Amino acid sequence: MPDAAVDAMKPNIDGDIQKIDQSNMDSDSRKNEHYLSFLGDKNSQYYLGKFTMFNNRGGGMIPSWNWPAFFFPGPWLLYRKMYGPGVTILLLSFIPILNWFIWLPVGIIAGVFGNSYYHKHVNKKINECLLLQDEGRIAFALNQSGGVHMWVKWAGVVLFILTFLLVLIGGVANA
Repeated sequence: MPDAAVDAMKPNIDGDIQKIDQSNMDSDSRKNEHYLSFLGDKNSQYYLGKFTMFNNRGGGMIPSWNWPAFFFPGPWLLYRKMYGPGVTILLLSFIPILNWFIWLPVGIIAGVFGNSYYHKHVNKKINECLLLQDEGRIAFALNQSGGVHMWVKWAGVVLFILTFLLVLIGGVANA
């Protein structure tokens, strides 16, 4: 066997032995652990797959598709703890004339690039947490800054029911 510098060996397609760079494997494994700690339980495997694909392609804004981001861009952003753009989109949606003109383009952009934008957001937050340097503090910070806001789902259900009731009451009052 070759010297101890070779971490792992694997046959390639031609049957030749090639060296596997163990440091890259450890780095990817560590990155995946950080992703999973940050993402929490909600759709973590879905996003881990997307993030791996984005990392393999060199990052950047890579198109993919996200149905919730398409149909509910503002709430989806808030659910995933991306407050600035989430609040902005929600506020713009309350301006009636703008709502008709921006919903479809914003939905399409969020549907196509939502996963990439979330990947960028997650990487930024993970890098901020890594500045703590203590593994225990890093894990705690990842869990606290990541995950999802369940209240967004419940607020959506309540708003839907209230809207339905207002329409129903308005229809009865006009009858």
